[in-house]
Amino acid sequence: MFALVVLVLASWGLRRIWPAKGLNWVDSQSWKEAIDRNSEMKLLDVRDAMDYEACHVNGSINISLGRLPVLWKKELSP
Repeated sequence: MFALVVLVLASWGLRRIWPAKGLNWVDSQSWKEAIDRNSEMKLLDVRDAMDYEACHVNGSINISLGRLPVLWKKELSP
């Protein structure tokens, strides 16, 4: 039972640090260069809706990280 509790807590901790597979940090210069090369790229803002409304990049779309697994096909799938 103790091992199960430790496993659950460790999973939760890792999820907080590494919330989704395949996400990488992109600096602003790399992002600008990528947009210049491909006009069909989308900028995904995974912050809460309130943070997005307060300040966001024009043209970006907001899908909170928790909703991403449900909505990614509808909003992001080519």
